[in-house]
Amino acid sequence: MAQILVRDLPDDVKEKLRRNAIVHGRSLEAEVRDILARVEPVEASGTTEKSGKALADLLVKQSRANPIPDDVWDEFQTNLKRIRKTSRARRVNLDR
Repeated sequence: MAQILVRDLPDDVKEKLRRNAIVHGRSLEAEVRDILARVEPVEASGTTEKSGKALADLLVKQSRANPIPDDVWDEFQTNLKRIRKTSRARRVNLDR
């Protein structure tokens, strides 16, 4: 059987898993195995579009929940202008 090591798992996530394991009457390891066993495979056709939309939705949700402070945004814009002036731009085709 395969093994997976998950690094940098936040403490609160581990605690939630531990509590769920207790409720379900099994070990933490068995709880994680059950969750992973229920993962649905991703279909190859149309995944890019669905994933892109999901990512865009997540980014919009995150930006509404945690707006970028004005001073950080201003610094980003300043650095972006500097990069555009000093870098040679090239077009990238993402439709492959």
